[in-house]
Amino acid sequence: MTGNQLMNQQMSEYWENLAAEQRLMPIAALDQSRIALEWAEFLIESGFKAVEMTLRAANSLNVLSEVAKTFGNDLQVGAGSILDESMAEQAASAGAAFMVSPGATPSLVSFFQDKQIPWLPGVATISEALNMRSHGFSHQKFFPASTLGGRATIEAWSAPCPDLKLCPTGGVSLDEVNHYLALNSVFMVGASALAPKHADDDYRPRIRAWLTQIRK
Repeated sequence: MTGNQLMNQQMSEYWENLAAEQRLMPIAALDQSRIALEWAEFLIESGFKAVEMTLRAANSLNVLSEVAKTFGNDLQVGAGSILDESMAEQAASAGAAFMVSPGATPSLVSFFQDKQIPWLPGVATISEALNMRSHGFSHQKFFPASTLGGRATIEAWSAPCPDLKLCPTGGVSLDEVNHYLALNSVFMVGASALAPKHADDDYRPRIRAWLTQIRK
């Protein structure tokens, strides 16, 4: 078994084990620790095992670190919007359990091959998906799903590449989440709709609605 094949097996096992526990990934860009900690606590109470916290705000890294330190035993806290290896290093130091990128670069590929940290590279074309697969990353983020043809595109890709495993993210609605999850190529769906939108936002009914929908 080559190094890429071994890494692919290990990473595949990571994502498949996580998907066996939850098939819906909450995604949030939060810069206030209080809101993030309250949200994370509710997610744990609701049965979630992992969350993606994107590094899009000035204080996002500190917030991720606090959530990971507080709830790391019960919740895998991943870092999203990883654009380069410097951000990846910072996220790893902050305690990120996994990382997600909107796309992929040769330097990011090399970084994650070397560090063997669970990573979802973002892909928008079948060529990008095949390239990531050739580097040992069979599980990928399909982004932005709603503007790339959504389910129809994933179904088209799965015909020649049935082994691809995708996490559609970006514009996925409550009404269509089960249609995505019914596809063999989809192992998980990412949803920012589950995140707090502002300090006074009551996100709890939305989270309950999404959980009810996927459990139908």
